[in-house]
Amino acid sequence: MDNGCPDSDGDGWVDDGLPGQVDDCPEDWGTSTIDRNGCPDADSDGTSDDNDPFHLDPTQWSDEDDDGYGDEPGGNQADDCLNWAGTSNQDGVYGCADGDGDGWADQIDLWNTDPNLWSDTDLDGYANQRGDPELSDDCPDDYGTSTRFYLGCPDMDGDGWPDMKDSDTDGDGYSDITELSADPQSDPLDPLSTPADDDGDFVANHEEPIETSTVDDPVIQGVIAVLASGLLITFIMAWTLFASGKGKRREYEGMLLMVEQAEGFSGLAAVEKELDEMLESNRLGAGQGLLLKDRLESRRFTFEDDISGAGSHPGQGTDSSSDTDMAMIEEHGTVTSWSDDQSQWSAEQQAWYEEAKQWGGYYDADGNWIPLQ
Repeated sequence: MDNGCPDSDGDGWVDDGLPGQVDDCPEDWGTSTIDRNGCPDADSDGTSDDNDPFHLDPTQWSDEDDDGYGDEPGGNQADDCLNWAGTSNQDGVYGCADGDGDGWADQIDLWNTDPNLWSDTDLDGYANQRGDPELSDDCPDDYGTSTRFYLGCPDMDGDGWPDMKDSDTDGDGYSDITELSADPQSDPLDPLSTPADDDGDFVANHEEPIETSTVDDPVIQGVIAVLASGLLITFIMAWTLFASGKGKRREYEGMLLMVEQAEGFSGLAAVEKELDEMLESNRLGAGQGLLLKDRLESRRFTFEDDISGAGSHPGQGTDSSSDTDMAMIEEHGTVTSWSDDQSQWSAEQQAWYEEAKQWGGYYDADGNWIPLQ
């Protein structure tokens, strides 16, 4: 009884009386007061559980667009697009349109039709997210405009080469090594600071060739050494270099640096592709190209020796471990004959495959290079 009136559930709201003052759930104890009186209200926000889409969250109680995000601005995960159902839930923007379904609202998603890309911290036009060969930023925290090998990295001289791989960082026509070896030194990061070059041919004074007798000339000495060893092709490349590569020294040095720093077979393949493009666009002389191709092959042979040389290094005995190594090296061309189910491979085969992945691939039985990711 409440003031003499029946209150069956004892929640303080009478079973019968004046409109607006009676218990809307006379058989169920409750404290709701907003939409109904005296009905169960688990989160005590005033809205009865039956009408509260967030009945365990006291900060939210309505969802007009029925997208799962509350209408109360000050509540948890408040809907930023009221009356417009949406699924966005990233970066503090909830309940807005998300066309590509990646969780990022279209209004803050720089690539709102690509579910794999959405943000660009350094605002250089390349995405923070990895995986896209044309849009992913290789330096996501540093603004950059580089387009060669590395995308979106600092490129001081704007030539497309990232500073970390550019032999002439400031683009003044003199390599960083040349500037640092000059006396006095010039600043390789300042295009207005250049080494002494009296004749203005972009060959610094300290690197100008010194006139010598024919026999003392290093080039002639190199030719003699080449002919003596029978490597006539190297002589032809050297001669062609001086005939066709004049004025392209910077590009040659840049490519040579890329060759020397390439990692594994996949790295060499990327460098070779770039080299071919430079030759086609006449940015390198034919002789320079031959020299670089020769160096590429030399590095490939080195990688192959590293893979297959474990069983032939001096000082290694002929124990069973070495025999196993040699047996696995012979598998180099027979990987395709292995079972497709890797769980059926032997421990030696699995170890060989993991090592091959580190090198970027392997050669099949026909001598073709098979890349591995």
